[in-house]
Amino acid sequence: MWVYVCGLIGGMGLLLYGMYVLSEGLQKIAGANLRNVLSSLTQHEIATKITNFA
Repeated sequence: MWVYVCGLIGGMGLLLYGMYVLSEGLQKIAGANLRNVLSSLTQHEIATKITNFA
């Protein structure tokens, strides 16, 4: 029983660490470009509403 609990906790830890590393990498790759696109799409009220629905 103890082995299963340790395996579950270890697996969840690896999953969370992988998600963290992946999100950091995506932010480095698309950070500035994505920020520019979102700011240009949300400057006007109509474009903001369309962006929210998409």
